[in-house]
Amino acid sequence: MYYFFERLSDFKIYSSVKLYSFIICSLGLLNSSLVSANSCRFADDNPVGNRGVSVTMPLLGGNLTVGRDVPLGAEVYRQTFYPATAIRVTCNNIVTDAIERNFFTSTPLPLSSWSSSPYGGKVYESGVPGIGIVITHGSDAVPYDWSWKNCTGFPGACTVAITPGTTSFTLLLIKIGPVSAGVINGSNIPSTARYLISGNTIDPVRLSFNGNINIVSRTCSTPDISVPMGSHKLSEFSGKDTYTPWKDFSISLNNCPAFNGYFRASGPNWTSNGETGSADNLNSRKNNALQIRLDPTTIAINPALGILSLTPTAPGENPTAKGVGLQLADSSGGPLPLAILRPSGITARADEGASYSIPLRARYIQVEDTITAGPANASAVFTIDYQ
Repeated sequence: MYYFFERLSDFKIYSSVKLYSFIICSLGLLNSSLVSANSCRFADDNPVGNRGVSVTMPLLGGNLTVGRDVPLGAEVYRQTFYPATAIRVTCNNIVTDAIERNFFTSTPLPLSSWSSSPYGGKVYESGVPGIGIVITHGSDAVPYDWSWKNCTGFPGACTVAITPGTTSFTLLLIKIGPVSAGVINGSNIPSTARYLISGNTIDPVRLSFNGNINIVSRTCSTPDISVPMGSHKLSEFSGKDTYTPWKDFSISLNNCPAFNGYFRASGPNWTSNGETGSADNLNSRKNNALQIRLDPTTIAINPALGILSLTPTAPGENPTAKGVGLQLADSSGGPLPLAILRPSGITARADEGASYSIPLRARYIQVEDTITAGPANASAVFTIDYQ
């Protein structure tokens, strides 16, 4: 007598309790297509027939903007493929674990030199400098093998529904160096497959790519700024922490790139069993962020309150004023801490060549009990951080 049973498998989590649905038949009633011992085949009721799923997935990212200051190793795009249905497999008398082999059937471009975390040694070139390609399933980067225990040690035939979650693959683009603008072609992405190897080999999934993703990566033009602070009388100050009126100014960002955003931790999904498919999660794009940092060119009087010390004059010139500093603030008058990245307040747009401004304020503030007259110049360096 033969014993047939069926159970579902998902996410490679194996219960210590095995549930069997037995159908007892006489030998004369057995299906002639029953697989031989220690081997697997696609089940008679497999939704796509006597084969696995073979899909060409279109790239759905469109335009991505990768900021200059995105950290190395950071993800800038992800897209996940899911079969539209479970793949049903029948195995017979599997004595030892089958091997689930996840591998590349073609690698149009070579491995990159990226050797750090994450995915060191498994990141391929993309054709765009600074962007690497990884294919993963869960936390595992292809290529890798997995011990497939679903039917190990079960008597007779074992039919397993390999669900879409366990046959998915995710394409990741990560930053591996300074990024240049360019186009990633689907034909340059490694084609991926999964084999199930026992006494024979079947291929539940094959995945290739088409289409392209356009990578934008450049910065804005940021001219130097000179803020005329005017002349002030000593009588305008009456003691420590007294100050002159605010002087408004702006940092300009001109001819900026289109800030198209990027995908990280979540991205488009493509579900298909072959010729057609459906996309979802397209609205998970993250906005590019611009931050600003101001660094003093001389030792600051109070970095936390954004108070710069005055620039000493050259020998032979009038001595610098004493007892005052120059305070920087945001547009509402809140102190602007020095040497710290902070939000710029800019809402970046996907408009090529757009310009933006960051409104700020400056004033003189008394920092000592007494002050003396003289030139009162100060300087700082601003840095725009592109994410």
